[in-house]
Amino acid sequence: MLITQVSLVRRSLSTSVPRCKKVSGRFRTTKNRSRALTYEMAKKPSDIGVSKGWNISQTSALEGERNEESGTTARALFEELFVRNFLQGTWHQMHVFTPVIKRRLNQVHICLFLRSVHGPNINVVYFLTGYTEQMLSYILKCPVKLYVQIIKDRPVYKLI
Repeated sequence: MLITQVSLVRRSLSTSVPRCKKVSGRFRTTKNRSRALTYEMAKKPSDIGVSKGWNISQTSALEGERNEESGTTARALFEELFVRNFLQGTWHQMHVFTPVIKRRLNQVHICLFLRSVHGPNINVVYFLTGYTEQMLSYILKCPVKLYVQIIKDRPVYKLI
């Protein structure tokens, strides 16, 4: 009898109260409130789609759209990844945020924020804008409109 009680004590499973604390995607506050957050960083992950929009909108997976038979969902996803890689290679180290890609009817609208650390040459920006629009229009076989905005630094939305 004594041996079984000792073996039960040694083989027992210890448990603790589960913590249902959601921490991922949130930033901790600093003591002196010196960390600057942008608008996208300040929003909680649960607020995406409620008070903040998505960075891409493609509606090829909606009910009633052709998706299984012609593969438009996979094609739209592939095109979106291709556009992001193309922009990263063309506008190398000039991005401030991730580009916002919206599909409206047969057009693709891309919003791009550029950093002006050295004061980019405006002629280079105009050339790359035209080059990007022409190349993506030819590759994607639909009109592409690129909206470029040059900013100095990341805009501060909130200090935590």
